[in-house]
Amino acid sequence: MNISPVQLKDPWLSQKVLAVLAKHGFAPQRLAIEITENAIISDADNAKRTIESFKNQGMRIGLDHFGTGYSTLHHLRILPFDKIKIDRSFVMSLDTDPEALKS
Repeated sequence: MNISPVQLKDPWLSQKVLAVLAKHGFAPQRLAIEITENAIISDADNAKRTIESFKNQGMRIGLDHFGTGYSTLHHLRILPFDKIKIDRSFVMSLDTDPEALKS
């Protein structure tokens, strides 16, 4: 399930998702959530709380589009991602752009 930047700002998002899962008898451990890196940038503290809440319920969390302009290894260190999807544009520039190697 993809979470938009607007949805990630909702402090009740994890509870809403859990309520829907419970209503339909869907185990949280079967759900994988993907969040784009730019969704984390706007409110990192709230994003961290929401992501940790999802993880505490057993959901898998993926970071999508890593390397599309707001790349930071800090997010990879502080957030419990199970999967990281690195954007092609980030990888393609590694051998031609000296600045890309600094990321």
